[in-house]
Amino acid sequence: MIFERERSAATVCAKAARVARLQDSFTLPGQSHGQRALREYGARGARGEAEDEFPHLLHVGLPMLKRSISKGLSMEHARLNVLIAIMVVLDDTCLLHRAAARTDSGETRRPKSPGLRWCFHEERFKGVVRA
Repeated sequence: MIFERERSAATVCAKAARVARLQDSFTLPGQSHGQRALREYGARGARGEAEDEFPHLLHVGLPMLKRSISKGLSMEHARLNVLIAIMVVLDDTCLLHRAAARTDSGETRRPKSPGLRWCFHEERFKGVVRA
């Protein structure tokens, strides 16, 4: 079961982080939306998450999966809880890029708080097991 593999999940994440930290000679400096989000908002995106050994997966996702399963939820619902729990705390560079899109008047919008943290505060996902 997944509960018995928690230590191996950390081991896999650590090994993946070593790969993520390797220099990528095909990446152009400063050209991607993720690199722009890093410069403008300090959001490290997928690369940062991988380099940091997937902390949101280990400290938010897996505990939420365990909690959801222990409450008797189906695997499908447990996985949805994991997705929402991670989305609430993880800065998504794609969302940051899109949120900075131009409005109809031509002015640029800048997100104040990236991610979906507002979801739980406004009780939009009633019935979701909280982390």
